[in-house]
Amino acid sequence: MKENSEKLFLKKEGMLWRPVFTLARNEKKIYALLKEKGIDAYLPLRTHVNIQPVISKGKNYCYKRKLAVPMFSNYLFACLSYDSCSELQRNRSVIRVLPVSDIQEDALMNELKMIQALEIYSENEEIDISNGIVRGTRVKFTDGQFAGWEGIAVDEADNKGFVYINISSVEANVGLRYPAMWCEAIGETAN
Repeated sequence: MKENSEKLFLKKEGMLWRPVFTLARNEKKIYALLKEKGIDAYLPLRTHVNIQPVISKGKNYCYKRKLAVPMFSNYLFACLSYDSCSELQRNRSVIRVLPVSDIQEDALMNELKMIQALEIYSENEEIDISNGIVRGTRVKFTDGQFAGWEGIAVDEADNKGFVYINISSVEANVGLRYPAMWCEAIGETAN
């Protein structure tokens, strides 16, 4: 997928590794910008197989395409000084740079090494990233044919990465099995 080197996460004087929270689908753009400026950055990617069903002349076809997508939507990691952090936050594609202390940086660097191992693993094996959706969480569909719709998670994601959603409208409830990676939590868990 890309170079995977332990040297990527070295501490630098006057700089801290920080998570960078971006607008949706702007992770690769910000990663390229940081690399262009010579700033160490890490965008963990995973392999996702996009399946596009097509019906043509009465026959069903299925096109599969492997994509390298960000492992964590809206996030990448960068080794930033205070000045470069301030400059990056002025970019329209960056929502914010999360604050990190020296102590938190050590824990973050250890987690980045684990994430890097998962990234290598995902090149050959399918992994599913849970976005914290639990039973009762209000969600919005971010992808698929129902993108933009909202519902309430009836159950947590199963081992295939699907979450069951309850959609309430017109005084009826519709249960729907939907990929967890296409759901974004938008509300608190209902009790």
